[in-house]
Amino acid sequence: MDLLGSFLRKLRKEKGLPIRKVAAEIDVDQSTWGKYERGERIPPKEVLPNIAAYYGIDEKELRRNWLSERVLEPIKDEVEPEEILEIAKDKLKIVVTQKQKQGSLDF
Repeated sequence: MDLLGSFLRKLRKEKGLPIRKVAAEIDVDQSTWGKYERGERIPPKEVLPNIAAYYGIDEKELRRNWLSERVLEPIKDEVEPEEILEIAKDKLKIVVTQKQKQGSLDF
């Protein structure tokens, strides 16, 4: 799987579109879209439906990719990022179990 910025760039290039056209259709500034593609910024969650609709891609898959970037960002420069992810995964299991017991699993 590609990083989100690389994925967005690949989609645009596959369609042969200039950044200015994509940015206008998605309703973001051209320089902002360039930052998304270069991985300098992560698009806000509210923009994801527009991106998915414009490119005709699955919004859930795009959201998963987006969320993984949000998880990656604060730990990518840590000494043991894989260990941090394992701990987070274990903690997620606890949270999910607690929510299931409460009958309020809202994912």
